[in-house]
Amino acid sequence: MSQPSATYARAPITSVDDLLADRKRVYAHFVTGAKVGIAAVAIILALMGIFLT
Repeated sequence: MSQPSATYARAPITSVDDLLADRKRVYAHFVTGAKVGIAAVAIILALMGIFLT
């Protein structure tokens, strides 16, 4: 068990650069999720507007 699996092989954060890169990746993921969520809400509101009028 000397070799960890690929999904679990994550280097420990040792420097500020690693921390910032990780933060950027999480932020990009969050922004993508927010865009998808806003698009979904807009579509739902548009469909409700069509059906309610």
